Amino acid sequence: MLTLELIAILTGIMSVVLAVLTICLTLHFKKQADEKHDAVSIMVTKTSTIADSLQRDIMSLLRDVIKGNCDKRSDPDNELHHEDVYRFISRLLEDWPRYDGPWAYQLVPRRQALLLLPVLRRRTEEDLAQSATVRALFDKGVALLSQNRDEEALAAFSQLANRSGDAKMLDHLDLVARALFNKGVVLGKLNRLEDGLAAYDEVLREFGETETPATLEPVANALLNKSAILGILKRPNEVLTVCGQLLRRFDSSQTPEILDVVANALCNKGLAFVVTNRPEEALSTFDDLLRRFGQSERPAILEPVAKALVNKGMMLGRLNRLEDELAAYEEVVRRFGDSDASALLEWVAWAIAEKLRRLTLLNRQVALHDIEALLRILPRLDPLPPHAVAPLIALSVEIGPDQMLKLIQDSPTADLLPPLTTALEREMGLNPRVPEEVGEVAEDIRQSWEKLRKNRSA
Repeated sequence: MLTLELIAILTGIMSVVLAVLTICLTLHFKKQADEKHDAVSIMVTKTSTIADSLQRDIMSLLRDVIKGNCDKRSDPDNELHHEDVYRFISRLLEDWPRYDGPWAYQLVPRRQALLLLPVLRRRTEEDLAQSATVRALFDKGVALLSQNRDEEALAAFSQLANRSGDAKMLDHLDLVARALFNKGVVLGKLNRLEDGLAAYDEVLREFGETETPATLEPVANALLNKSAILGILKRPNEVLTVCGQLLRRFDSSQTPEILDVVANALCNKGLAFVVTNRPEEALSTFDDLLRRFGQSERPAILEPVAKALVNKGMMLGRLNRLEDELAAYEEVVRRFGDSDASALLEWVAWAIAEKLRRLTLLNRQVALHDIEALLRILPRLDPLPPHAVAPLIALSVEIGPDQMLKLIQDSPTADLLPPLTTALEREMGLNPRVPEEVGEVAEDIRQSWEKLRKNRSA
């Protein structure tokens, strides 16, 4: 039996022991706290598969994970993804035997890590399912658009675009931006131009100030298409404003796809100057485009280059620089005359037609090979552009109906111009049997020739 004295002695010894233990533990925990940052560095080095964003702030990341706040931070350079965190925790547990120092338990208790894994696994699976759903919806819209199922495509893109404010969509901002842009494209195809403008404005409102590479191209294209719609709506001053915004933002870009947009924006800007009768500014803009992109072979740049050359020629004509005007048209034919693209051939036809028109006004002899070139191109254009057919009608007086008829009959265009060929045959005293509506148009053509002859004789 312990005496009271012995108990007192043992109590005193225990007090001393507890005091010593308290001091030792305090020193031990203080040492752990001092070593914590070195421990993080060691761990980051050993777990080399961790994403760079996690390496920047491991301690904060784990605190967020434990609190359940690992969707994404406001800082775009420090993104947290469930899948990254899940891999990190898994690797940490696999390598746990290596980390035999007390710092590992101080960093993240093993029990907490084990409890965290199923939560992260579930969240990772949810994220992957979300990604698959978002991508599938976007791809569905693109497929429907390619099949000209415009209303269905619009519904798909709208469904995706309407989720732009959802926090779960933060990892899919590029698809949201592209869905909003494609929504504008579809609305334009449906001739809902004001709604198209609203869609492009939504792209700019949501993403216009971001510098995320994946959203820059939809923003640039939204500005470009907005300028195009404003042009259709005959609002040229607004076209100039929007093109100015685009060029200030993207003119110095080195990304080829963005430079495609810049070239088209310069073209739209030049055309707005044409419409507002500012030929000098139009020429300056077209020259800038041609200097920077005139020799490019990128498909998206070829049409604005051809369009710029034709309109440059027309502006030179307004300024009475007639030889330079003709040279611009000839450059279009030289550069794009052998193209297989109908969009480019339409501008070649336009250039030839403008050249023929100018030569006629100057009372210069027209080269028959220019007429033959135009007749070769016309069958590849659908529909036939009226501005390309008009010179053939006018030149029929210049070279005579018999020669024009022969040129047409010897060309691939023989069956495409029945009103003109009918008018030519009637001028030659023939009486071809044609539908009534063709005969009526043919008579209108013959009346235009009669007016032209009277003007020349006067």
